[in-house]
Amino acid sequence: MFSAINADSPSGAAAGGTDGAAQALPHALLAGGQTLEAASALAAASHQAALRAAAAGDPAGAAAGFEDLLAQPLIVAASDGQVAHSSALAIALRASALKNLAGILAGGGSGGQGKGQGAGRALALYAEAALLDGSDVLAWQRAAELAGGLGLWGAAKRAAECGLVLAPAHPLLLEAAAEAAMRLGDWP
Repeated sequence: MFSAINADSPSGAAAGGTDGAAQALPHALLAGGQTLEAASALAAASHQAALRAAAAGDPAGAAAGFEDLLAQPLIVAASDGQVAHSSALAIALRASALKNLAGILAGGGSGGQGKGQGAGRALALYAEAALLDGSDVLAWQRAAELAGGLGLWGAAKRAAECGLVLAPAHPLLLEAAAEAAMRLGDWP
């Protein structure tokens, strides 16, 4: 029944009572008869499967699961440039997948020790997650620690400063900002 309603109206407006986010979603999300609700359920199930793989000690399986989740149309639409057109669930799943994948790529830690081959990508993922969820202090902290561990002191300072805007007394961000400023010679 719902796919028939969505087939008549890409925004689901014919069903009545849909929220503004659902009406603004791109037509491609509802192509093939998949409703917004079905896409949301699939994304949530994929996220849960990736989290289970991580909990079971399978970082490769978890990383593949988070990569697959980030490739789903509903989650792609929740990227930074399209946030206004996305549901809160899609944004939350994207931010969570970005942070979890970054943690795996950085070596499973909170960032400071991650000098593996995926550390540069992990830094970009943490930054994207922090920008997507404007209240996530932990993502900024992990980005600052990872950037410092890579010797990218300008990026470390910037990430720490962004996190300090949200939590001015956060001790780990204060430490990261101070270390980056000292390494850059930007210390009074």
